[in-house]
Amino acid sequence: MSDVQQTETAVLSQGSQVELTVEKLANGGQGLGHVEGMVVFVDRGLPGQRVRAVVQRRKKRHAEAHTVDLLSEPDHPAEPFCAHFGACGGCLWQDLDLNAQRDWKRRFVQESYAKIAGLEGIDVEECVPSPESMYYRNKMEFAFGNHPKEGLGLGLYRRGSHEVLSITECHLQTPRTAEIVGFVRDHCRKGSIPAWEAETKRGYWRFCNLRVNERGEFQINIITADDKKKSGAVRVLAEALLKAFPDVVSVIHSTRRHKAAIALGEHVVAEYGAPKLPMQLGPLELEVSPNGFFQTNTQAALLLYDVVAGMAGLTGRELVWDVFCGSGSLGLAIASGPDGAPARRLVGFEISRESVRDARSNAERLERSPDWTMPAEGAEFRAGDVRKMLGKEHELADLVVVDPPRAGLPREIAEALAESGPERIVYVSCNPATQARDLGLMQEYYRVERAVPVDMFPHTPHVECAALLMRR
Repeated sequence: MSDVQQTETAVLSQGSQVELTVEKLANGGQGLGHVEGMVVFVDRGLPGQRVRAVVQRRKKRHAEAHTVDLLSEPDHPAEPFCAHFGACGGCLWQDLDLNAQRDWKRRFVQESYAKIAGLEGIDVEECVPSPESMYYRNKMEFAFGNHPKEGLGLGLYRRGSHEVLSITECHLQTPRTAEIVGFVRDHCRKGSIPAWEAETKRGYWRFCNLRVNERGEFQINIITADDKKKSGAVRVLAEALLKAFPDVVSVIHSTRRHKAAIALGEHVVAEYGAPKLPMQLGPLELEVSPNGFFQTNTQAALLLYDVVAGMAGLTGRELVWDVFCGSGSLGLAIASGPDGAPARRLVGFEISRESVRDARSNAERLERSPDWTMPAEGAEFRAGDVRKMLGKEHELADLVVVDPPRAGLPREIAEALAESGPERIVYVSCNPATQARDLGLMQEYYRVERAVPVDMFPHTPHVECAALLMRR
């Protein structure tokens, strides 16, 4: 080992303390700098800022470090607005100017395309701003946890951990949200039932999801372990919530058996109040089930759908496939042609049966509306394994709109669309890395014509991006 290599190893060994200047942000929001010529990722720190950090792990080509002290101001600072900033893992970029946030999100998309898919020269357009930068989310997911001193907790995860921080304010949803979360936490603390712990598979309370519509009405989904003997505790909580908060129109009790810390119920046990929450998405009046998918930033979703509609370029003759359709909002908004010609037919595919039920009822509601034009041959939504369903279709689509989960498209779907897909595909993604991977699989058959990021999640590193793929 050379003297230089020995010096690098000593400086960047686990537990050692280093100082570095953050040169850029990496996809995911970490700062990136160099020490002794090696790349170091730090969990805090912004471009231009000098930080002191402790090395947590050393790998062959890079090191990962935890920032313990911010030594200087970044290039584009902003004043944080939440008392929990720094401790909470919710919105990490409150101290970064909004314009700079959007610039970095655009760069994330560009760099992902180039490095992961080898797509050089793609002109990624400017990131479309969210109409609101605070109180913009219609859905929030809060986790229960157990604390040795505090007792039962309810809030968001601490930055970089799965420890629950019991929040007293949050600027992502409405100001009312913190009141409701505090009420649920206090109510559950008075009882003797603990929160669920994945390690021991014991406890009961798991998540408290809040969804709110434009009228300020809340749907609360309490997700617990699957224990019928304790379900009465949720009934008591639901009755207390409905009595204390007139704007809470429904409380749902869902259970989850899987140990993964994902705030998604697997089975609905009971409904107190309305089973679905009405959501207004521009001219679309929709209803969403507690475990159904709906874009979390309603106003920014309208801008995203405008981008997708422009890319779709419908003429009234097309069969449109909406792959991973959720509650149908994207496909219905595009295929109904609010500013142009509607599709001839719309077929949506989704694995979640609950979401497909929402999509079907939403389509039926639109068909009865005198102010809205449905596709001439109607809309159809199917639930099941998306890969198998697409393989059984006899009539191929003229346009495919695909909006998969963060994990991206299963390889078989990406390859099937590439080999026998339509003239154009509009691929919407909340993860530039997996979107780039899938575009790389399809580039032999498709070229990326446009890419437009939309800032659906201000103050976080996350970005939504719509890409238009044209058949070669």
